[in-house]
Order: sequence, then C-alpha cells, then structure tokens
Amino acid sequence: MKYLFLHAKAKQSISIPLSLTSKLPKKIVIATTAQFAHQLKNWKKQLSLRGITVFSGKGKHARLESQILGCDVLAVTSKIDKADAVLYIGDGFFHPKGILLQTEKPVYCYNPLTKEHKIMTRKDIEKELKKRKAAISKFYMAKNIGILVSTKFGQQHLSEAVKFRKKIEKENKKGFVFISDTLDFSELENFNFIDVWVNTMCPRIALDDFGKARKPIINISDIHDFKY
Repeated sequence: MKYLFLHAKAKQSISIPLSLTSKLPKKIVIATTAQFAHQLKNWKKQLSLRGITVFSGKGKHARLESQILGCDVLAVTSKIDKADAVLYIGDGFFHPKGILLQTEKPVYCYNPLTKEHKIMTRKDIEKELKKRKAAISKFYMAKNIGILVSTKFGQQHLSEAVKFRKKIEKENKKGFVFISDTLDFSELENFNFIDVWVNTMCPRIALDDFGKARKPIINISDIHDFKY
C-alpha cells in the first residue's frame, strides 16, 4: 500500500501573547500539532527574546519537530527533563491530557484560534488516572488476557503482542491476540471470558474510549513493571 503525505499548514502567523509568556517558567518544552509545527522557528525566536529557553524534540511517528500525535508525545518526553513545563500550541485539550499522562510537569495551553490560554496540571486528569490505576490492578488478578493489535500503518505491534503473550503465560495467565483494522467495541462483547484487555493499538483507546467496553482496557506500556 502506498501513502501520500500532504502537509496542511495554518495560514495565519501565530504570535504568543505577552499575557502568556509572562507566566511561563524560564525553561519550557514546546509542543504543537501538524498544522502549526512549521512556525516553530518563529516561536523560538519570540520566546528567546523574552528570556525563555525552548527545547523541542521529535516523535517516533511524527514527521515534524515539536509535533505530537494522539499516540506519540515523544517530542515532549524526550526533552522534559531539561524543562520546568510544557507549552502546547493548538486547539482543544486532547493532546495536553495525553502529555500530562506522561509527565507531572504543568502544561501551558495556548489556542491560536480563540486566543485563549490556560494552565493544566495532573489534577485535570485525576479521573483518568484513577480509572487507569484500577484497571492495572485488575490486570494483575486476571487470568484471561485479550491483547488488541491493529493493522493500521504506524500502529501495528503484532510482534510485541506475541512476545507479551508468551511472557504472561509464564505467570499462569492465558493470552489471546485479537487483530483488526478498526476496533469495534461491540465485537469485544462476544468474548466474555476475557478479564482484561491489553491495548497495543493507539494508546488513546485505553484513555478516551475505556468506557465503551465492559471489561477494563489498559495500555501495554502501563504494565512495564510486570514481573514475568
């Protein structure tokens, strides 16, 4: 299958308001989405003139520096140890929540469309964190584990799923691998014997869509400390 990548760039030039930069710490990691990432150089210049040191990384699946995806915030996590906070430039709070699940440092959000800005912290995702913690606990007690695998480009982790199944089976758990292109949550109801679902697809499935399944869904990365 061939893929054609087309860059959709925002036409307007974005300036970061002084009302926001005056609140920023002196060292930040900057993150944005594909349509705004081409303005990174300009933002770095703006912030540098205001005495702020800017770090930017590149994600595993992202094509542009500072770009984050729903399933890839490496542009932030690869540099976060050098900074005191994250500056996210983009609309909505989908991506800031994803960032906060990977770091305890605050995220300063600036929406270039509405010109609004706010600070988000781990308190803003307490509900998600509690549900994830409960689901992880259920995994340790579960006997039958369903492992979800995608066939989508950039999300296919079949080999990782197979290795994971072999490891949990050494701990007297049974692993079952389920492969699909687009996950249909209603289809999961056909497998009532599954106690917990382990997701290797886009990690946002376990964060944003966990309520669509009756059984708990966790990401495979959530249980990296499991004793095999």
